[in-house]
Parts: sequence; structure tokens; C-alpha cells
Amino acid sequence: MNLLEKREYIHSHLHHIDEHLVNEVFEKMFNIIENADPVIGYDVQTGKPLTQKTYKAEIEKRDAEIENGDYILHEDLKKESKDW
Repeated sequence: MNLLEKREYIHSHLHHIDEHLVNEVFEKMFNIIENADPVIGYDVQTGKPLTQKTYKAEIEKRDAEIENGDYILHEDLKKESKDW
């Protein structure tokens, strides 16, 4: 059974199942959907998926580096790159 057939089967039988099963299905779906870490992009070098949590953690890390003075000014980088 392919995905579309499974969805149609579930949809067509949803109104005929008992409350207990509806609650079980709902609980499982709710937990998966609400706790999901969606893919919001892909790493341009590796092609690996970038999740929302990973992206947020990376931003927070970079913000902390800037606050700690761990950065290089554009002009300094241009000077430094002349020696490469």
C-alpha cells in the first residue's frame, strides 16, 4: 500500500473507530508534529539538512562569539588575505 492509499484508508475509516483508538492516533501524531525539528535548509558544502534547532544553536554561538570580540573586521581580513 503506498502513502496515498494509506492516507485514504485512514481518512475513510476515521469516523468509524472508537474513541480510544482516536486518542491513541491523535497522541502519536500530536507528539510527532509538535516535537518535530523541521528542515529549513541545506548545508551548501555538504548538502546535509539544516534543522531549525541546529540553525538557532549556530546563530546563538555566533552571537556569543561577536559579544566576546571573536571576529575580524573586513578591512583587517583584506589585509590578512594579501599574505595568503
